[in-house]
Amino acid sequence: MFTQDLECRFCSDTRILTQELATLSDKIDVDVYDFLADNQKAKEYGIDKIPAVAVIGKVDHGLRIYGIPYGYELQTLVEAIINVSRGTTDLTIKRKPS
Repeated sequence: MFTQDLECRFCSDTRILTQELATLSDKIDVDVYDFLADNQKAKEYGIDKIPAVAVIGKVDHGLRIYGIPYGYELQTLVEAIINVSRGTTDLTIKRKPS
C-alpha cells in the first residue's frame, strides 16, 4: 500500500482499510510505503499515484488498485486478494485471430 507522510483523506482511509483486511487472515500481509520516501519501491511496482494498493502473491501479476477501494471497489479488492492467493482467475484470455 502506498501513501505519503502527510496523508490525504483517501490515503489514510485506504491504509486503514488494508490494515483491517490483514487482520482477517494471517495469510494477508500489508506493507505501507511512503510514495516519496520509498520512491524506488514505487518505481519497482510501477506506482505513479496515491493511494495505491499492489496486490502481490508468490508472483507479481501487476495488479494495482488506485484510489480508495470503497463501495463496489471493495469487492474488487477482496476478489483480487483471493485470485492472487490462488494464482488463478475467472478471466479468460481473448486471443487475436491469426
